This record gives sequence, C-alpha cells and structure tokens, in this order.
Amino acid sequence: MLKKLKKGDSPHIRHSEVTTMLMLDVIIALLPLYLMAYIYYGPRALLLGATGAASALIFGYLCDLFIDRKIHSYDLSTVVTGLILPLLMPASVSYFLVIIATFFAVFVVKLPFGGTGYNLFNPAAAGFAFVSVCWPDKLFTYPLPMRQLPISWVIEEGEVTYSTAISQMLSSGVVPDIDRVDFIMGDFAGPMGVTNSLVLLACAVYLLLRRAINWRIPLTFFLTSAAFVLLFPRVETTSLLNVLYNLSGSSLIFGGIFLLNDPVTLPKRNAAKFLYAFWAAIFAMLFQYFSAFDQGIPFAVIIINVFAPLLDRATEMILQKIRRKRLEKKQRLGTDL
Repeated sequence: MLKKLKKGDSPHIRHSEVTTMLMLDVIIALLPLYLMAYIYYGPRALLLGATGAASALIFGYLCDLFIDRKIHSYDLSTVVTGLILPLLMPASVSYFLVIIATFFAVFVVKLPFGGTGYNLFNPAAAGFAFVSVCWPDKLFTYPLPMRQLPISWVIEEGEVTYSTAISQMLSSGVVPDIDRVDFIMGDFAGPMGVTNSLVLLACAVYLLLRRAINWRIPLTFFLTSAAFVLLFPRVETTSLLNVLYNLSGSSLIFGGIFLLNDPVTLPKRNAAKFLYAFWAAIFAMLFQYFSAFDQGIPFAVIIINVFAPLLDRATEMILQKIRRKRLEKKQRLGTDL
C-alpha cells in the first residue's frame, strides 16, 4: 500500500543521529582551538567557551519551549554556535557580550524561521556581527598572547596590554613586524581562536576526513581569497607573505572552515557550492579591505547566505539546459543511424 506523500520544504531528509554526529565532529575540531587559546591566555579562554556553550543550550531549550516544539536534548548545533562565537572574539571580551551574541543567534536568527535546521543565516556569524556593530571597541581590541588574563567578569582598563590588529596594520600599509614562525603559530594579537593557522588546517583535515564539511567550500574560498590578495596587495612584500598576512592575520581561515560550511545555509547542489564559496571570498576580501571592521568574514557569510537558494536555482537551470542539449544530440544521432 502506497503511503501518502507529505508536502514540505527542503531539505527533505533529516536524521537526528546524522546531525548529532556531524555536530559532534565540529565540536571535536573546535577543542584544539580552545586548547591553544588556553595556552595563549589562560583559563579565561575556557570559561568564555563554557559560557557560550551553556548559554546556547539554555537559549535553545527556551527556544523549543517558545515554539511549542519537542525538546531536542540531543541537538548539538546550538552548542556549536555557542563554542564558535567566543573564538571569534578577543580573550579579554566580557562574558556578557558572549551571552548577548548567543541570545541573538538563537532567538533572533533561529527562532523566527522555526528553530534548528530552518535558519536562513548562519547563527554564529549573525550573532558576532550584531555584537561587533553594537560594541566595536570591545570586539576589535586584542590582548597580547602568552599572558594570563584575569578571569573576572569584566577586565578593567590597565589590566591587559593590547596590540594593533594585523588587518589594521595592513590597511595602513604597514608590514607586520612579527617573526614568520610566530605568525604561523598564531603568537600575535587577534581573536583568541583564529590565529593559529597550523591548528586550523589540522581541524580542516579532520572535518574533511569525517566528511563533516564539503571540500569544495574551503578550497574555492581560500584559492579565491589568495588570488584577490595577489591581484591587490596591500603591503610591499613578497606575494607569499602578502597571502599569509591577509589570510592568517584575520579570521578568514577560521570562517572558511567553520562558518561557510554550515549545512543548513549551504546550497544543495555541488556546482552551486563553488559559486557560493567564490562570492563569499570576494565579499570577505572587500570587507577586509574597505570596511571599518577588523573581521569581514562573518558579514560576508550573512550576505552570501541570502543568495544560496538563488545559486541553487541558477545552477539547476544551467544543468537542465546542458542535459537537454545532450538528450537532443543523442536523439539526432539515433535518427541519423
């Protein structure tokens, strides 16, 4: 007996166990970044991550109650959001701003669209964008690494030594006076979880092997970003160092791995994923070069999220024309024979 089909919006296949395992892989990949943040800044980095994860769980629970939906205790996507947000911030940031960013991500970005699996924008990118617009002085001043920060609720002025962000140096045409090894290892002032390029690439390899992210996204994004830097260098140095400074000195590598690969906001077709990552890189570099904000990737992610359905439709139309032409060619060959 045939079952009656139910009409609904995509994605049509949802399996809680698959989603849970995917989110668990992302959490595992984020843990080394918190370990490095702990080495650089001390216990405060871990407390910020715990604050983000705990507040995300609480807000996710309240979100399910608000929309009268079954409580998904196994849903780890909100935990991923709560863990990503502090890593994009300086280790000196107030716990309050982490909570505010998480609240915005869950209640403003996820709740209006129906909760987990339905959000139009990447929650972590939107949450960070919100607090960075409201409190830019708190989000874009970075403490020097290898110094233990106090774990107090708010760090008072004078307790921490801050340094100029790499992107601000590049915007001023100044070549960063940082040893190349230290730069690759992330031993410079920046967001607490995005400066160590080697660890980030190791996280990407793990996620690729686990098939938690699609290889088309980071590959296209990084190649496009690197090409943009080579075409439009901001400082007078070698091409390799220009690429290194612009990609490793910002949150571009982190964003290309953890923000762009959100399975809910990604296009569904593989061909569309290439275009998605390409335009995300263009937007990110434009923000990086011309905006007043130190980090452009979260804003670029929000913009490209809007176009994901359009990219799917455009690629589908192109593929349909290609398939139609192939079919017509086969029919002509069959007629000639």
